[in-house]
Amino acid sequence: MPMAPDGAHIFCPSIFSEADHARMQELMDKSNEGALIPGEKAELDGYVNIANVLSVMHSHARTAFRKSGSAPLRDPHNP
Repeated sequence: MPMAPDGAHIFCPSIFSEADHARMQELMDKSNEGALIPGEKAELDGYVNIANVLSVMHSHARTAFRKSGSAPLRDPHNP
């Protein structure tokens, strides 16, 4: 389903804070070491699922911007 450019602006900035990014890195490091406990695995899976959904939404937003000729808002977390 196409996304309207007005709605697309909502999905461009990242919703993850610096603390979220730090926690994700910590969980990924523990995962690579094989040291995740079940609750941490569920937490990491949640982050991954959210990131996947946002990736698809960002793709739709970029398509909406491209079709409308408008520019997306700048993401302060990803210049």
